[in-house]
Amino acid sequence: LIHNPEIKEGDNIIIYYTGHGSSYQCLDWGNKSISGNTGYIEVLCPIDRDTHDANKDTVPDISNRELNTIL
Repeated sequence: LIHNPEIKEGDNIIIYYTGHGSSYQCLDWGNKSISGNTGYIEVLCPIDRDTHDANKDTVPDISNRELNTIL
């Protein structure tokens, strides 16, 4: 998306995901005073989770923290 010249700053995009999600308790969540902070991380579970990529690294779930940072 970042390299697509048709997409301009301020344009809306749709990200569609169909699949499973989960949540994990996170004891080091950080600022407990943040509104909506439950102490859990929500994740999307991609179909290749827990398999190994070309570098032999385990493919992780995608956390809400990662998505918030990217978007």
